[in-house]
Amino acid sequence: MDFKFSKHALERIKERKIKEEWIIETIENPDEIIEISDTEHRYYKVIKDFGDRILKVVLNPQSNIIITVYFDRGKKKWK
Repeated sequence: MDFKFSKHALERIKERKIKEEWIIETIENPDEIIEISDTEHRYYKVIKDFGDRILKVVLNPQSNIIITVYFDRGKKKWK
């Protein structure tokens, strides 16, 4: 999938030390996708290399722009 990063997402990636490979893996092989609207899909993935924390990637599927990226502390793990 071809996608671009918003300025906000780039800032958060740098600030939070999130690896691009984790983002790509989350989008291409998510544990869960929640379609909020036509312009906002949320992708979730457990990142084993980061203490099994859950990465959340918010993507606008119409423009393929990643809006933001962060580790979601409120999200519960899947069984």
